[in-house]
Parts: sequence; structure tokens; C-alpha cells
Amino acid sequence: MIETFSAILLIAGSIFTLIAAIGIIRFPDIYMRKSASAKASTFGVSLIALSVILINLNLIIAIKLLAILFLLFLTIPIGSQVLARAAIKMKVKFWDNTKINQLEDK
Repeated sequence: MIETFSAILLIAGSIFTLIAAIGIIRFPDIYMRKSASAKASTFGVSLIALSVILINLNLIIAIKLLAILFLLFLTIPIGSQVLARAAIKMKVKFWDNTKINQLEDK
């Protein structure tokens, strides 16, 4: 039962990571690309780490993986925000179909 649930988490995490990779390639501007890389890949890596925790059932490995997940959830949004701010300061153009730019006057 645990192996089945772990396999489902592993497959779901791999799919989310694949979606993030496709989003990085296919999205038209840097702002959408950073969103895909920040959200989908974080969720995918989280599911994969939870799968590893379930399959091993080792306390030391679980603590290490949970610490890694904590650091990922702490640093990836900050890095994504810094990349977006740097792109805005460098005046990287938005996609042509972007309608709202909340930072236009700043």
C-alpha cells in the first residue's frame, strides 16, 4: 500500500516537474517562465521528496528531506521575485498580450 502511494506521488511529482520544464521552454516572456519554474517545479520536487520519505521510512532521511523542502519553500519564491524585479529594472518587455502591469508607474 505504501509503495503504491509512493509511486503515485513520484509519478505526480515527475509530471509537475515536466510541466515546469515545458513551461520554461514554451512561455513567451521571462515573467511567465519564472512563474512556471517557481510554482510547478517546487510542487513537483515536494511530491518527489514526500515519495522518498514514504518509501524509506527512516527518521534521519525524513528530517533531512523536510529541511530541504523548508529551504526550497523559503528560497524559491524569493529568488523568483528577485528575478522578476531585475527583469523589470532592466526593462525587459512584457508579452504583447499582457494587459495588466501593476508596476508600470514605479
